[in-house]
Amino acid sequence: DPIFGWGLLNAKKAAETISTNGLASWISEEKLTQGNSFTMTVKSDGFNPLIASITWTDVPGEPNNGQRLIPNDSFKALVNDLDIRISKDGAVFYPWRLNSISPMLPAIQNSDNDVDNVEIIKINNPTPGDYLITITHKGNLVGGAQDYSLVVTGITSNFALISNSDDVEICS
Repeated sequence: DPIFGWGLLNAKKAAETISTNGLASWISEEKLTQGNSFTMTVKSDGFNPLIASITWTDVPGEPNNGQRLIPNDSFKALVNDLDIRISKDGAVFYPWRLNSISPMLPAIQNSDNDVDNVEIIKINNPTPGDYLITITHKGNLVGGAQDYSLVVTGITSNFALISNSDDVEICS
């Protein structure tokens, strides 16, 4: 919301996300170049919420007619406008964004977020199966490319470490 923002950091969840990277979560640094898109397929187990976020350091924008920006100003200062979407079986899931007409109302997820350099999609009750994550951009990317971070949680992997030995040795 416009007063409390994204909320508080959950350090336990952050540590779990980092420690399960590649198994139950995905963390990567990516670069989106002008005119291109990034896609990846992830598998939801259907039990945990599927959450995907992108964040980037945007290049400096122009102030609103030379005026200092005020908190929750509706003037759009975002320069490199990246977008994240998740799709499955024809359904498209969008990131959270404030309602620009009534910012005091709860955030909504019905279209692209074109004002923030942090975008988060949360699917509370995903059906099990494959989801396609797509990162694109609008307009021209200043500098021809934009680095960003991608974090996805609530996924599952077929990768596992399995011992081929029935013998267990104890070393002392």
